[in-house]
Amino acid sequence: MKMTNRRRFCSMAGLLALFITLRAAAQTTVNIPAAQDATLYGGSDATSNASGSGPGMFVGSDPSNPKRGLIEFNIPAHVPAGATIDSVTLTLYMDMVAGSGGGTGGGDSTPRTIRLFDVTTPWHGGTNGTTGHPGPGFGGTGHGFTPPNPGDPTWNFASYNTVPWTTPGGDFVSTESADTVVSQNLNSPYTWGSTPQMVADVQGWLNGANNDGWLLKNDSETSSQTFRAFYTAEGAVEQSVPQFAPNLAVTFTVPEPVGISVFGLALLLLRRRRHVR
Repeated sequence: MKMTNRRRFCSMAGLLALFITLRAAAQTTVNIPAAQDATLYGGSDATSNASGSGPGMFVGSDPSNPKRGLIEFNIPAHVPAGATIDSVTLTLYMDMVAGSGGGTGGGDSTPRTIRLFDVTTPWHGGTNGTTGHPGPGFGGTGHGFTPPNPGDPTWNFASYNTVPWTTPGGDFVSTESADTVVSQNLNSPYTWGSTPQMVADVQGWLNGANNDGWLLKNDSETSSQTFRAFYTAEGAVEQSVPQFAPNLAVTFTVPEPVGISVFGLALLLLRRRRHVR
């Protein structure tokens, strides 16, 4: 390699490294709180019970009534338009295990798989559960609150009682976005992500696709005691543990115009040097 070509190659390599460094510096992670969360109660609780603003989000069964969680995050309020989503992690803290009676021990000892699915029908967290439960705490809230208020999500309605789900229990895509195994560790974090589908969900919500959040579904909805109950945003505030509120960590990259400009200017200077020689 001639000296001139070698110098030109080294210059190009150095500029490329600068360009990559400038772009990497644009990567950011934000922690996004839940915009709304709720529980859907099935079985004998389906026709009358709801919990749009209760302290816990229940997922599973007790004793044969299925329960599913709903959670939604406002992505555009925290991530700039045009960003590329790199990774996504949902963190929920658990405070109750089925069969434990709200205590710190006992209950269902079988680890349960809980899956996330992209919801396809708009819903609203509602107001049911803001008053009337025996709290603070999750005790006595596992079957919801009676009756649902207008607009609350229930097993049969995305918005009680004017907008029904197409399928009772919530409308969601058939392909899961992520899953995790939840054991018995109370006041401990459980995470979902970062899967390609979760990243695709959040990227779509940022880019303008309908954002109706995720539904949480326990694989075991027909057994008598399987549910896990997680802190909602309201429950974390009520029990003075804001660190246990639902959280979505999103890492994203924003195109760096300064980096592109520097790289382009350097290429132009290299071309001029070559023509001069």
